[in-house]
Amino acid sequence: MFFGEGLKRIRMFFTREKEVTKQRVIHRDIKSANILLDENLNAKDSDFGLSKISPANQKITFLVTSSVGTPGYCDPLYMDDYQLTKESDVYSFGVVLFEVLCGRVCFENSNGNFKVFVNDWKRCYEQNKLDEIIFSDLSHQMDPSSVRTFVDIAYQCLQKSHEQRPTMSTVVKKLKAALVIDFVVVIDACADSAEELLRSNHGREVLFENEAIASVVATPKSEEEEEEHLLENIHSSRTIRKLIIESPSFASTLWEKAFKGKCKTWARGHSAKVVCAYLETTDPKVLKLAKKELQPLLKEGVLELPENNQPKKSG
Repeated sequence: MFFGEGLKRIRMFFTREKEVTKQRVIHRDIKSANILLDENLNAKDSDFGLSKISPANQKITFLVTSSVGTPGYCDPLYMDDYQLTKESDVYSFGVVLFEVLCGRVCFENSNGNFKVFVNDWKRCYEQNKLDEIIFSDLSHQMDPSSVRTFVDIAYQCLQKSHEQRPTMSTVVKKLKAALVIDFVVVIDACADSAEELLRSNHGREVLFENEAIASVVATPKSEEEEEEHLLENIHSSRTIRKLIIESPSFASTLWEKAFKGKCKTWARGHSAKVVCAYLETTDPKVLKLAKKELQPLLKEGVLELPENNQPKKSG
């Protein structure tokens, strides 16, 4: 798999970042077993039996008489003082992130002996001994910078104080950053052999996570983001451009998700080179997708063709 089942499961949280609501849902039992996949690998929340609903602007959401949830995943502060807050779910999600990283659930129940590994994982992070806990297959699949970004935000979710834990919007941004780093590395490695990969089952799995790559590319440009957008990074824009030209399936998916009706946003710099790749393709269906929208932008001078594709002046 491109990222592994665990990373596909957490992708569900990306879709929530821009939701606006006056109500807050606190799940109270976030754990790997409650994040399910359908036949298309779309992640779904499940088991809302313990959840609570409150006004979104309420700081301490509930005072409860007893704590409930699954041992190992529950916020220690919630267990101790019965104060249920939105940060309680952040803690539980941090445990899930560490499970993805370590390739195992957070507890072990052997012969009646129940052991939780969360404190061991935190200690390995603090002592810079992550190699002792990271699942070996995952470390081989992901770029080291991506792993670092991923584990840093997972650890922050497990901070003892509610105030020290990140908001879920911050978690989303950091996880997106980790995915972007990894996408750049993987698609760069795949770009030179795109057609060969397409003919193999492995290639369809690895290269054509079309929906996943397109979803990351389609993230709106924001001045507040610390990380450079995928389309404006010189390396990632180059490899995405190459994939558009060589892979009609990828090009079509990316157009629908990221560029259709939005090309003016990406009409300058490295992103313009990516957009112009739709005019360089030899696939008539892909060219037809983009031609109607891109040609007026070229005529108006809004979209800049890459220098090496400018018409040659006759001498």
